[in-house]
Amino acid sequence: MNCIIVDDDLASRNILKELVQFVPSLELLAVCESAIEAVQVLKDEPVDLIFLDINMPEMSGLELIESLREKPQIILITGNEKHAADAFELDVADYILKPFEKSRFLQAVNKAQSRFEQSGGMKEAIDYIFVKKEGVIKKVMLDSVINIEAMADYITIHTDQGKFHALSTMHGIEARLPKSSFVRVHRSHIINLHQLDSIEEGTAVLGDKMIPIGNTYRQRLYRTINLI
Repeated sequence: MNCIIVDDDLASRNILKELVQFVPSLELLAVCESAIEAVQVLKDEPVDLIFLDINMPEMSGLELIESLREKPQIILITGNEKHAADAFELDVADYILKPFEKSRFLQAVNKAQSRFEQSGGMKEAIDYIFVKKEGVIKKVMLDSVINIEAMADYITIHTDQGKFHALSTMHGIEARLPKSSFVRVHRSHIINLHQLDSIEEGTAVLGDKMIPIGNTYRQRLYRTINLI
């Protein structure tokens, strides 16, 4: 599961980050100091799980939950056991109390993983998408996709057969693609790893295409390609 940490306390963020890195099935996308910062991340990234502090200035964790149209799995972080009632009322996966215990953390993650799988989060892999071009809905095989580029309020899908434009966000298209083959390398670029030839000086080379790799995406790309 792709996850983010949202907590205004530095010590809690650091402990949670260490615990997340201990779990192979979790991919940490971002560490946020506020709920407002998390809102932007949720717009740009396909997040499956949030470790969410309740008591934060400006916008609380509970207010963040209420603002979400589509809710990922959520594990509430709290220093007060009275907030357990909030966890059940909001139907979050679990809550964990500060100070954190590794066993309790893992128990909460397992609950979130089970809910994620039951909700269809781990979908059967598909090898095609349909896009509309000149009034015709056309089937595009994913192995023919080279890269996907954000262009203002739409995306351009570059394939062996040419370009296709679609009204979608990068977050929306990324959520539809198999994570084993497609990885976001920049705020505006997703690449097909099967088309990746090399990485040179912070640039992904796909045939004659040179795609910039953003600093915040570099480590995730390296982990995905099993860099040694």
